[in-house]
Amino acid sequence: MPNKANPFKDYDLTNPYDIIASGRKLGLSDELMQQLAPEIWAAANPDNGGFLETKARNLGNAATDFVGNLSKITGNALGGAIRALPESLGGGDERADRVSASLNRWGDKARDLVDYQPEYSPELLESKGGVTFGNVYGFINEQMIQSLPEMAAAVYAPHAFAASTEQRLAEDRARNNNRVNPTGEDYLSVAPFTAGVMALERLGAHKAFGLDDGLRASDIARVTDDLVDGGSKLAIAKNASHKVGAAASVEAGTEFLQEGLEYTAGTLGTVEGFDGWDAFKQGGYGALGGAGTGAQLRGAANVWQGVQHKRTLDKLADEGLAFDLLTLQNEEKRLAKLQDDVANINQPQHDPATQALLQRYDRLNAEIESLLNPVQMRDPMGAANDPMWATEGSRPAL
Repeated sequence: MPNKANPFKDYDLTNPYDIIASGRKLGLSDELMQQLAPEIWAAANPDNGGFLETKARNLGNAATDFVGNLSKITGNALGGAIRALPESLGGGDERADRVSASLNRWGDKARDLVDYQPEYSPELLESKGGVTFGNVYGFINEQMIQSLPEMAAAVYAPHAFAASTEQRLAEDRARNNNRVNPTGEDYLSVAPFTAGVMALERLGAHKAFGLDDGLRASDIARVTDDLVDGGSKLAIAKNASHKVGAAASVEAGTEFLQEGLEYTAGTLGTVEGFDGWDAFKQGGYGALGGAGTGAQLRGAANVWQGVQHKRTLDKLADEGLAFDLLTLQNEEKRLAKLQDDVANINQPQHDPATQALLQRYDRLNAEIESLLNPVQMRDPMGAANDPMWATEGSRPAL
């Protein structure tokens, strides 16, 4: 009998998606496979509801896991502290175990509060024919949504982020040593990795949320910075695309390193053992999700900043200060052509036209600065000594 090629040589029979695909190739019906291998079928066909329900479940699952981790590490820490106290001060093993067990139960309940099965897992991308635009984009969005609670916590509640990450990594390490609950040694072993993960997460989140370039600074400062940079639609578009690209790059790099650190923390020196290829592969998936997450979140931050800029311009207009964008752009171009050192820009050797231009530019900046302190600006004594605000309607023309 002639040898026949293995029809399943391109399928990974440890991958649930490939197992289902190979079963279909054999002619097995979906109903039969669902009956014969319900767990494999569920892994390859997660059911999280409709579109909005799926997104809500993903976000809710990540948030409740975060809260559950906090409850469990708090219980373990309090249990250890109570155990170290003498019985006369309320210490002892019995009380410590009771407090720790109670908070751990609450942590488990929080984790189980929202059930979500990943729809775009690495196994899907690794399966035969799994690398499609829809699957890759779905993977990126899924990773972005589930990372939002931790990204926000890393920026606004870093101590909570560190505690939750410490618990998660310690549990991974315990699991890879064939234990259910982490020990004090597990917590100590993963602590340096937790610090590294937190630093990287904060860096990536700041870039993705746009907090690195003054999103939380005053509206006026942001508007004037944009106007000095040019203010044209083309300039703004270039600036926005640069920020999106930078956020994607930073988030990809930090996620690659984070995933590597987390994998190393949970496996190095354990029974399961460390595998360099698995670490690299996990980092690669982190970079893929991070790049898409950084780009999309920074794009949304750009829109938010644009809305805030528009509101600021309207507010300044209500104050009686109108910006002539075209004039500002022309003045900026003329200033850019000056070859003199910035430190000598106000020296009298400039020609009269340039000197007049600089004076108008300085007056505009002075008006903007005066808006930062409206109480002082409207002070009668200050107005009497300031020719710009001496009488109503007497502001110098720009």
